[in-house]
Amino acid sequence: MKQSVIVSFKWIILLVLLIVPIVANAKDVTKDKKWKFEIAAGINNYSAWEIEPAITYQPIPYVGITIGALFSDIPGGGYCSGITHNEQWLWTMSSDSTSNAVFALRPSIQLNTPSLLFGQNKDIALYFTLSPGLTIIPFAKNRFEVSYTPNRPGAYELNKLDWKANKRAKFLYAHVKGILSLEIKDFGILSLIYTCSNYDFYGERRDITIEGSRLNFEKKRFTHAVAMGLGYRF
Repeated sequence: MKQSVIVSFKWIILLVLLIVPIVANAKDVTKDKKWKFEIAAGINNYSAWEIEPAITYQPIPYVGITIGALFSDIPGGGYCSGITHNEQWLWTMSSDSTSNAVFALRPSIQLNTPSLLFGQNKDIALYFTLSPGLTIIPFAKNRFEVSYTPNRPGAYELNKLDWKANKRAKFLYAHVKGILSLEIKDFGILSLIYTCSNYDFYGERRDITIEGSRLNFEKKRFTHAVAMGLGYRF
């Protein structure tokens, strides 16, 4: 795992070294507008939707600082159920439990290539952005409601409630984005976005123990997502 992360960052450093000499002699077609707002919507490899509004400040040509807010859902609401050891109770961590939605902050930097210009007035630009950053889960250590009902036919009444907490949840992950953007000056930006992260999508509830057993959720090595974005400079 550590070796793969090191290899990924080596590629990032190599791309930065390739971009910097070109940037030094390039023209900035958006030099008068240092702010950019963008909202992206897509899907990840957990089959969950993602929405991420973000704002970028570009103080110098081709380099920007971004803060985004990731919103997503837990497929199926993170529903879990089982039977107690004495087989007298059915327990359920239902889709009504807290934190069925995902919220994360995403600070990052943006490294843009010089633009390929099109159009009669050279007002259409095509460029690529590399954006490494952090995925921060501010509410990683949550409590979840577990309900118990009698384990017998026709018994649906709720007899007791319990709360379980994930005390070992991580709150800090890394991500990198590759963004291909088509920008029409003074109109808008259309982007195709790919994101790779070591973010554990079920990390907020993976270490929860109910009736002596840990919850068994799908775990992938990396979280991949593709999205389309719309943006505007101001």
